[in-house]
Amino acid sequence: MLACILLTTLLQAQTDRVRFRITDGKGATIALAEVSLLDAKGKAEQIQRSNRLGQVSFVNLMERDCKFVIEAEGFAKREITVPARHNDETKMIDVALVPKKR
Repeated sequence: MLACILLTTLLQAQTDRVRFRITDGKGATIALAEVSLLDAKGKAEQIQRSNRLGQVSFVNLMERDCKFVIEAEGFAKREITVPARHNDETKMIDVALVPKKR
């Protein structure tokens, strides 16, 4: 019984995570940027918005490569592929968006 409890606790503790910090390229953070995690067919599986500090986090991504699309009003869309993480690893990514051309 103790072994089952310990195994469950260890599995719950493993939260592979990708954390983004989204800026405008000059260092100013972008709040409410939309970050989508895409599935294998390119469809949004999860969608989150960055907070006032330009940060957003995705957890429990398991051991797979992940493709993200980042969009914010007035800025060009970015696509980023993040290689698989293992064993409770957090990947920190700074993303600088560029203004859309008029």
